[in-house]
Amino acid sequence: MKYGQLLVFLLLSACLQLNLIGQGEQLFNNSSVHEIRVSINDTDYWNILLDNYNNNYPDVPYVMANVEIDGTSVDSIGIRLKGFASFWVFTDKKSMKLDFNKFVLGKKFDGLKKINLNNAEGDPSLQRDFICYDIHRNAGVDAPRTSYAKVYLNEEYWGLYVLVEQIDKTFLNNNFDNANGRLFKNMANSDLNWLGSDSTAYQKIFELKTDQGENNWDDFVNLMDIINNSSDQEFKDKISKVFDVKRFL
Repeated sequence: MKYGQLLVFLLLSACLQLNLIGQGEQLFNNSSVHEIRVSINDTDYWNILLDNYNNNYPDVPYVMANVEIDGTSVDSIGIRLKGFASFWVFTDKKSMKLDFNKFVLGKKFDGLKKINLNNAEGDPSLQRDFICYDIHRNAGVDAPRTSYAKVYLNEEYWGLYVLVEQIDKTFLNNNFDNANGRLFKNMANSDLNWLGSDSTAYQKIFELKTDQGENNWDDFVNLMDIINNSSDQEFKDKISKVFDVKRFL
């Protein structure tokens, strides 16, 4: 490699490293509690958010809003309510998702497209997500980063939330060799049961979040087949061929 080529390579590598380092470094800096102020241009915004969730779950539509995070303003973002069990709390402190990319393609904040604001229902200490994910990361398991944020909706204080990193292509790129694999989300309470060889049955329970081709459920169905239909003698050999057992354990 010639000197000029080497210099360009080093500069590109440095830029890439800086880009990756900068993604989420502000939001998941735990030296202080963050402040998130969401402004929605509708006085009936809360009922709209509730109706969007109640009438459309799990495909909850977003409402356009502006947000100020630690003094930095971002306009035309999306906000919606999220969660399942965490939604059914007897207060207005629902979990929420902010999508910077929803209405303006390519828009990000701190290098991220989405963030989650979890209400920590069932956890009065607000520490379980923080500690659990921290233990995972320290053990070498790729897990979301967390921090804390005081959240305001149209200048009304809504509560202290656990800010949790979104698991998406940005997360995959930052934690794995690439984001070309298939990321599945469990949308219900699945025990990974065998539902047959037709992937349609699984698509009612799981959502394929990336690489959404028609036939890209084949490996998933094969995994369900091995888990449920292998004999005790077959299981050890078969599962090791399709699942990283050592990493999982």
